[in-house]
Amino acid sequence: MAALAADQKTRARVVMQTLDGAVGGAKQSYNMGIPAQFQHPNFLDALQHVVQVCRRFGKLAGIQPGDEKQAEQWISMGYNAISWKTDISVYRATLVNEIGWVRDRLSRK
Repeated sequence: MAALAADQKTRARVVMQTLDGAVGGAKQSYNMGIPAQFQHPNFLDALQHVVQVCRRFGKLAGIQPGDEKQAEQWISMGYNAISWKTDISVYRATLVNEIGWVRDRLSRK
């Protein structure tokens, strides 16, 4: 058992030395069997562990929050590389805003 743990640490060290940073988030929650439970204590512990490992190896700790509240929480945990939302959510929000402008403009005609 100790040999397995030592091997996992060695492999983790090699991986961290080849990465520019690490990203956690939704995929991590699914891999842990707690999909999208972003306030689950085990999930939060895992996120904190990612930050600690990244700092130990001088890497960026990256994450993709879904909203401002998540961003605030995760930045306060030490995440220092933020990928803002998913492409489709950014596109949708912009489109809704711009369609609103068009509708408003047309209604003033």
